[in-house]
Amino acid sequence: MRHISEHGSLVTYDLAVLVLQNIVNCLREMMVQGVPVKLDGLGTFSPGVTGIGCDTVLGYDPNIYIKGVKINFLPEGAGEDEDKLTKKQLKAETVFEMNDVVKVLYKTIDGKRVRYQERTPIKVYGISTAQGDGNGGGQG
Repeated sequence: MRHISEHGSLVTYDLAVLVLQNIVNCLREMMVQGVPVKLDGLGTFSPGVTGIGCDTVLGYDPNIYIKGVKINFLPEGAGEDEDKLTKKQLKAETVFEMNDVVKVLYKTIDGKRVRYQERTPIKVYGISTAQGDGNGGGQG
């Protein structure tokens, strides 16, 4: 939020915090009611569910068949305007950099299976990124 106030606009840090807190509260309120929320210039947030499915509507209990709730986001314009935030535009403008090789591992602690990540810096493997070595990547 401090970033917003540093753009030379009339919005101060405190005002940005207040506005975003109100947006979050209203977004939460509408989403739990199942109502999509459109923020002009940004896009639409809508609630969704993940589940295991059900063969019949009879006896359907959503508390059993719905595994989780998610928030879907559809950027406004979806590619119509270069100024709009879209997945394609975001990917084109983002710099991706690999820093670590990540292994997902499991161990048992107090009889409970726990998932954890083991990170190893990519430089340990002798791999350099295209930005870092000047010759397009590969073995360094």
